[in-house]
Amino acid sequence: MINFIVKKLLSNRVVYRIAKNAYESNKAATCNPANYDIPEITPFNFVKSNVNTRRINLFVPALSEKHVFGGIATALRFFEAIRHDFPLARIIVTDEVSVELKAGQFYSDWKLTDLSGADCAENCIVVAGNRSGASLNVAENDYFVSTAWWTAYNTFKALAWQSAMFGTQGRKSIYFIQDYEPGFYAWSSRFALADSTYAHAEQTIPVFNTALLKDFFINSGYVFNEHYFFEPRINPVLSAACEQAASVDKERKILVYGRPGVERNLFNIVVLALRAWAQAYDKAEQWTIVSAGESHADIELGRGVKLESLGKLTLDQYIHQLSTSSVGLSLMLSPHPSYPPLEMASFGIRVVSNGYANKKLSARSKNIIEPANFTPESIAESLIKLCEEHENASTVIYEDNLFSKETEFSFAKNIVQNILGE
Repeated sequence: MINFIVKKLLSNRVVYRIAKNAYESNKAATCNPANYDIPEITPFNFVKSNVNTRRINLFVPALSEKHVFGGIATALRFFEAIRHDFPLARIIVTDEVSVELKAGQFYSDWKLTDLSGADCAENCIVVAGNRSGASLNVAENDYFVSTAWWTAYNTFKALAWQSAMFGTQGRKSIYFIQDYEPGFYAWSSRFALADSTYAHAEQTIPVFNTALLKDFFINSGYVFNEHYFFEPRINPVLSAACEQAASVDKERKILVYGRPGVERNLFNIVVLALRAWAQAYDKAEQWTIVSAGESHADIELGRGVKLESLGKLTLDQYIHQLSTSSVGLSLMLSPHPSYPPLEMASFGIRVVSNGYANKKLSARSKNIIEPANFTPESIAESLIKLCEEHENASTVIYEDNLFSKETEFSFAKNIVQNILGE
């Protein structure tokens, strides 16, 4: 009787397919055990270098032209500001196995090598994405700057090895912190590892991207014996274009900062909010909604309205959208202020953005408002408010005080003296 039932079940194609898939999955799991490694923290093997000249080293995830924007570009500008006080400089690329350098950058004519070669007594770039069977040369007079959390993780390993090999106990490294990176992950192994990199007060000189971010760390109980921070400057091309933008008519257009691949930019909530806006706003079909930042399929919002994806824009394309859009939507669940809402507000766009912890952009700009909460309905209400203000011909305010006009890294000399113990 049992055999008869089994045969009948297996004759059912759906049941058979489920059973077959389960068998294949179990077989694959048996043949290929789960990999519990965390690739970002793949360890370096270190070997003694005979280069005696004082050298500053930058650990950075990537250096290819397609990656040199945003946080990496900012880190490179900082490195450029401090490297002139060192006879030698080296960039160690941790995540790429090959790089295509951006022409015209200060490092584009540097010697390019990998971990298999001897140490170079000149400015060079070491491509270290493949660390199998190779070693990173570390000298007594090497000093380090780390960027993303996993580069900091390996920097502390390098400091420990250097201390054991050369007796350099107490040497500090610079940690260039541009966001609260544990927040990029759910409560998880990566959350814990990222968080662990902030627990080296004696070895760390942190440099925070904005006072807001610095205050968040301090308010959250992180302890550093010393710290520096800088305020962002607007791109000079954007700054010049902003002065001309007042002569361009604002359209019925919502500019969205859309990055579906970056969780902290809350793209799902953005889409749900726009759908709620399209249903609730009686003039929604008269408006154009465009998404800039990351390519994605166009999204139907209802009532004939769609979110059109523009993807990653050139600077000229971005200026056009900033100049012609009247309303913006830019969310980021992070203590960092984020540049896009400030850039939009500078160009006279009324922006719906969010606060978080000690971040409150509405207190910084007349053009930024915050929804009561993160619900799509609340965000939609804020968008309707700004759309109606545009319909009522409210005054467009161009703000030129949202970015710093000071030297970006005015503390460069001080931090070099600090890391050298002078």
